[in-house]
Amino acid sequence: MNIKTTLILMLLVGVLLGVWTIFLRSGAGVVHPEWTGRPFFGSFVLGDVSGVRLEDAGGRRLKDPVTFGRGPAGWQVSCESLEDGRAVRAKTRVVEALLETVQALKPIRMVFEEPTSEGEQGLGLGVRDCLTIMVTGPQMEPLSLTLGAEVGPGEVACRVSTRSEIFSVPQEVLRGLAIEARDAQDPALLRLEILEVMSLAVDRAGTRVLSLDRGHARWFMRVPIEGAPADGERCDRLRNAVLSAAIRERLWDQKSTDEFTDPPAWRITVGTAGGASHVVRIGRRRGDGGLVAGLDGKLPIVVVGDGLLPLLEGDLGRYRDRRPLDVPSSRVMGVRVEREGAGSLMLRRHNQQVFRITLPGRPAPDVALFADEVDAGQFLSSLRAVQFDRFEIESAPFDTDIEVVVSVAEPGARTAGEQRIQIGAAIGGSRPLRVVGQPGIGWVKDAAVAFLQRPYWDLLERRAKCTDAYFKVGRVEVTNAEGAVTRYIGRVPGLQADLILSRVENGVEAALKPDVQRRLLNAMTGGVAVRSWIGEGSQPEMGFDKPHLLFRWFEPKGATNSGIPQTDEGEWKALVVGRRQADGTYYAMIEDGKLDLAFVLDPINLAIFTDLQ
Repeated sequence: MNIKTTLILMLLVGVLLGVWTIFLRSGAGVVHPEWTGRPFFGSFVLGDVSGVRLEDAGGRRLKDPVTFGRGPAGWQVSCESLEDGRAVRAKTRVVEALLETVQALKPIRMVFEEPTSEGEQGLGLGVRDCLTIMVTGPQMEPLSLTLGAEVGPGEVACRVSTRSEIFSVPQEVLRGLAIEARDAQDPALLRLEILEVMSLAVDRAGTRVLSLDRGHARWFMRVPIEGAPADGERCDRLRNAVLSAAIRERLWDQKSTDEFTDPPAWRITVGTAGGASHVVRIGRRRGDGGLVAGLDGKLPIVVVGDGLLPLLEGDLGRYRDRRPLDVPSSRVMGVRVEREGAGSLMLRRHNQQVFRITLPGRPAPDVALFADEVDAGQFLSSLRAVQFDRFEIESAPFDTDIEVVVSVAEPGARTAGEQRIQIGAAIGGSRPLRVVGQPGIGWVKDAAVAFLQRPYWDLLERRAKCTDAYFKVGRVEVTNAEGAVTRYIGRVPGLQADLILSRVENGVEAALKPDVQRRLLNAMTGGVAVRSWIGEGSQPEMGFDKPHLLFRWFEPKGATNSGIPQTDEGEWKALVVGRRQADGTYYAMIEDGKLDLAFVLDPINLAIFTDLQ
């Protein structure tokens, strides 16, 4: 580049800078807070709007003018290039977003305070170039917004009906204002929210084959099984499929109604929370896989996808809930199991995590039985997981082999409700099951309800408690396998004082070491760790007639935390440790005159008692 060319370029740059300086000093382009700090349409209320029209004079941003109108059924959109100019339903959120953009639009700066027609043409605001948005409504003054050419980096010229000046606004607003009609039309066949749907009914060739009602928290079946609980997942899937049916094509010709038989192949009636109902008729399947459908007997007839049909075909009795008990574990307050020839079992909630076990129908032992948290949780999970393999609408009679009564906390109720399940004897690996108060019977696999026949001790916590209070230990005798006996005396020297155990030998008492006594009392009151429970009573092979260790204690009558009376009135109890097994564990039992449950004891948990010898 030579010197002459360089001088010419520098001169041009200087001229441009001078012109820009004059432009700024004249007031154009100056940012005035009183002009730019507020939206153009301060009193604009979305609810007052009933119409919006978009026109692009140059056709660069919009192919054809787009008109939105609001009626009783909501927003509609029309355009010459869409459905031959017929109005179709619009996406409400798209129209609201357009209006919110107009409502919030603020100027960046003023471009011209008193524009001329030539100045407007130069800024792209002429009748051949601009994009115009017109907003109308019966309770408002008409508003218009015109957007023109770029007037700076990221800015376009803007003229509004409420101001005489020309301003600049962010160029990015064009994306929210230049909306094509095809992008604004609502493809949904039904415009309903999920929670608005309260009932679904399906007619097949004029015959009602399925009827579902949604209550407070779940679905119920009316047809084909009156009053039966329905499968919530299947019902939700059907509801969602109906609501998401999308329009592929609209058929405006009156002859399109010939696509339906009378009665139609399918009729779906959707009931809403407000008491209204919408009827979807489904006609023949077209060659492209679409289904001809109509809504509420009105035009246009439409074409939708066929994804709904698999949910409507076949045996619709499958919409019946396959679970006899569909209740969250957190709402189960108790479970009572009545078993033919095997006694009864009651699990009753003690607190949020712990269940107590009682044995109805037999003399109630004065002993606290607590269920293992994991085993009780698995028991409830197994109960809730029981499912029908098949279901029969007819309620054939059968003799009850197992009856399960579940107490359920009802939301807002002061007393628990009750669900009763009756199970018959096994036939070919399956059992009949009836939910009392519900029609029909189902069949479940025998293995699926085997957990209901387990003995109660399988659910017990893995600890065997010797006594429930430290001050009840008045005397202790420890006898080893050779028959040697070591004796101890227990005393509580004062109110709420600790128990003192003293060894008695040749008339002389020697107190136990504090750490040994503490471990012993913790084991007696907290429970001896149990590897597994065996059951009530003893068997010869357990070796309790010739024990490896016999730990006996005497609970005097009238013992309190303020003292242990010196009396022979009371009750002897014992921990009997029997034969040692091949794996090193021992048979053991606590003989308290109540349940006498045998269990397996690890040798490490035996040391605290052998240390007393």
